[in-house]
Amino acid sequence: MSKLIISIGLPGSGKTCILKSFAERYGYEYTGVDQVKESYGLSRNNTATEREWDDMRQQIVESAKNNKTLVVDVSFLMATSLRQRFIAFARENGVTKIQGLFVDTPAELAWKRAESRKVRISRAAFDNKLTILKSLPPDINDGFDSLFTTDECGKLVRSEMAYRPREFQREKLVA
Repeated sequence: MSKLIISIGLPGSGKTCILKSFAERYGYEYTGVDQVKESYGLSRNNTATEREWDDMRQQIVESAKNNKTLVVDVSFLMATSLRQRFIAFARENGVTKIQGLFVDTPAELAWKRAESRKVRISRAAFDNKLTILKSLPPDINDGFDSLFTTDECGKLVRSEMAYRPREFQREKLVA
């Protein structure tokens, strides 16, 4: 079974810290948009281009082919349809289970963390992402099999599971 774990959260929310530790602990493969941008010599502040997204999609295809779990570290603060298309792509390419991890950190704490980084996001860009998050929060109906919400420390505060009917075959018991 191949599995994809996708992060959602503001810059500075703690996504990378939580996900890298999680992937390492369970031996999962890890990729992130910042990691891919850096492989091309780009700054974290550069907007990801189609090339970087193609690299991440290729990693999804490879991990699905090899029945691996891939942790994808991206804010996913974008139009819901883009999140849904990303999930649909994963399913079309053999991923059997998709989990979302929403790191729900208070905005001002996330801003303080983001502001203290060596490579900073502008306040305007941060506020834009916050607006998107408020208007298009992650939802189980985006196509996730399960959606977990943690606080800024990684403590689970909510979990949702999608209902996907499956056919079961029952054997008749002979008396």
